[in-house]
Amino acid sequence: MAYVLNALIAEPKVLESWPDAGVVALPQGRVLLPLPNEIWKANRHSSQPILRESDARAASESDFEPPDSREASLAAAGAAFEWIAARCAELSLAGPVAYVEAEYFGGAGQQAAALWDRGLLVLGPRLGEHPIDQVLARLGISRGAAHDEFDALDLGRFRMTDYWLKAAQPIR
Repeated sequence: MAYVLNALIAEPKVLESWPDAGVVALPQGRVLLPLPNEIWKANRHSSQPILRESDARAASESDFEPPDSREASLAAAGAAFEWIAARCAELSLAGPVAYVEAEYFGGAGQQAAALWDRGLLVLGPRLGEHPIDQVLARLGISRGAAHDEFDALDLGRFRMTDYWLKAAQPIR
């Protein structure tokens, strides 16, 4: 079973300036703004830049045709991260904002996350098994009785970014 997430997480006031923002309410006064592929394509980028960069670095040379396409993949991922980083830095002037990526299939996969506050990148980008929990903890999410911060925000509610998008409502 697949799980794919690409989103921003913050307090509602932080995401109000995102054009046509549709968010899903989360516990602990936070909201999730899904970042579907269409948003990335509209800004001439591919989604999940941290995971895409990692994939390009880990792939063997035979995976790239022509041979210089690894550099093109890395450049594209870097440009996409610069775009989302600039947007998150701007949004974080109103409060901390987390950027999260996750991709799993059949139990294998990874996560990536970063956190901005007051216009600065304060954590990440991190890549690995639990960077979303690390960023959410720094965002102030309490684990409480949940297994981890990921579960405390009920991020397993939907398995795909597009499903989060279908559940999104305008910020009130």
